[in-house]
Amino acid sequence: MIKTRKDRFEALEASIREVHPYETFELVAADAKSGSRAYLDWIDSVLGE
Repeated sequence: MIKTRKDRFEALEASIREVHPYETFELVAADAKSGSRAYLDWIDSVLGE
């Protein structure tokens, strides 16, 4: 599982497409409706706001 924010999804998909050997690979997004504030803050700190 790769975790990112919605605003970074297209860049993530492009990066995977560059290196993945399959023409049609599995890439599924799931919205996080809620989560631990500390964890969500950590995601933002890692990705930069």
